[in-house]
Amino acid sequence: MLLIDNLAAFYCMDRPLQSIPARGSSSGGKGVPITMSAVHAAAAAHVKDFMRGHRALLLATKWAPSDTRRKASEDGQEGEAASSSASLWAPRDLVPFHWQAVLTHRVVLARKPSASCEPSSTRILARWQVPPGEHATELHVRDDGTLPREANQL
Repeated sequence: MLLIDNLAAFYCMDRPLQSIPARGSSSGGKGVPITMSAVHAAAAAHVKDFMRGHRALLLATKWAPSDTRRKASEDGQEGEAASSSASLWAPRDLVPFHWQAVLTHRVVLARKPSASCEPSSTRILARWQVPPGEHATELHVRDDGTLPREANQL
């Protein structure tokens, strides 16, 4: 298994930097500009080549900002909060373009606010985004680990 924690960890304004000239080139020559897009493209290409040569699972994470004021119904699917539930699952952030061809599955996690939740527990909803999934699985994240409820729907 290959784990890449946070594809966008080094996201910044994409300003080109001058790379160091290659060895053997003239000292007056400038290197090729390096941008974050070029770095993502190179990293994704190397990972894709690695995955072709090895039957390994690639697990990558990416933080996506969300609006914590959004509310969902008790099961995340029905009731008066259906429209807010839809906005809960709306894409908030894109995976960098060059990684989209490498990643084949995507699970979106969203915090589910609730007053009935134990003080030492956070309720998380998980749903497949790629391939698309209709049902959400509720997870309780506690200090002692993650306990899924209805894990067969994930």
